Amino acid sequence: MADKVLGRWALIPELSIYQQGSAPLSGVYEIARRKEQFEFRVRWTPVDGDAQEIAFAGSASGEKTDVGGGLAMAVVVVSDSILDTTAFLGDRRVGYARRSASEDGGLLSVMQEAFADDGAAIRNFQVYRRMA
Repeated sequence: MADKVLGRWALIPELSIYQQGSAPLSGVYEIARRKEQFEFRVRWTPVDGDAQEIAFAGSASGEKTDVGGGLAMAVVVVSDSILDTTAFLGDRRVGYARRSASEDGGLLSVMQEAFADDGAAIRNFQVYRRMA
């Protein structure tokens, strides 16, 4: 049930690749599971701004879950080490993320896509190290 991706992760900025903009100076990614619900909290400090945070939760059923502001998230467990989410604004898909933990569970890669109104995708890739 995607156990390898659960935990607290510290961003490794120098291994992160951003198609648009710059990788944050620092970041912490937290993923927890409460029964059939996954909880996500991401905090980061951008190169040119104040600290930011986003948090959301979704059912592991793959069904859309309202997360506020007209957004809904669908969470899909791909394997014990891969967890996907898709973001929707109404019926339009506006984002996608795949989180993949290394075999030893020490690293987490996150590939994020944001979709513009015309369908064009912007991709960011982040690498995190498990925090003790």
